[in-house]
Amino acid sequence: MAVFIFNLKTMAKTRKDLIREILCEYKQGLHVNDIAKEILNRRMEENVSQDSLALKISAVLSQDIKKNKGKSEFRRIKNKKGGYKQGWYRLKKLRKPILGGIRIPSKSAIVIPSITKNYIGKAGEYAVLSELLFNEFNVSLMSVDEGIDIVASKDNQFYYIQVKTAHNRNSSFHVAINKKQFERYNKAKTFYVFVLRYLLNGYPANDFVVLNSIDIEKYKEKGVVNDGEFLGINISVVGEKIMLNDKEDITPFYNKFEYLSRYAM
Repeated sequence: MAVFIFNLKTMAKTRKDLIREILCEYKQGLHVNDIAKEILNRRMEENVSQDSLALKISAVLSQDIKKNKGKSEFRRIKNKKGGYKQGWYRLKKLRKPILGGIRIPSKSAIVIPSITKNYIGKAGEYAVLSELLFNEFNVSLMSVDEGIDIVASKDNQFYYIQVKTAHNRNSSFHVAINKKQFERYNKAKTFYVFVLRYLLNGYPANDFVVLNSIDIEKYKEKGVVNDGEFLGINISVVGEKIMLNDKEDITPFYNKFEYLSRYAM
């Protein structure tokens, strides 16, 4: 299994983390109202009004600057008269380190582009292909999607994989599985790999949850997964645990691609 620099289980973010993540994408800075709007639009926080959140953001930023002074990673933005624009903040401009003659961009230079669903899905499939190769599986991407995205093989055993990719929304990831397709491929060697895509300290990262279709069937029978036209899967971070629909601890399946080999027959 590849070693990740960033780990989903450490991604429970403070409000300061959320502010930093937004400002990483806006080098020129934002007003606290716009920061609050971005956080709510991305569902990083819920059950709070934009005005209330903006006040809390202003308090976090002003306290951080007051406490850390010049060492604070946040800066107020000056106006043309030499004072400061009320409510406007940006990230401190960091010097770009040079490593082996290659200039590494600072966090504030990283912008995550908005991409369509088709690109997200295909990118998730290739991310899983890469991890399978790192785990010494031979892999093949299906030309036509009929419910199976990837066929993997190892030690003369074959495994059939459906990939579902989701972005972080308030420390949770939601996907839906078509019930008809699920029932069609509900076999011991069919797996669902959930690609969890998120930003941590301004950098993009992926983590994975690997479940066998039989596991999902058991969760459906237990009422953990709702049984409807689509099977709703919500993966969330609760403390040090990875939870399925807030009911089942699935931490043992977190980044465990070797789980596929347990079904070798």
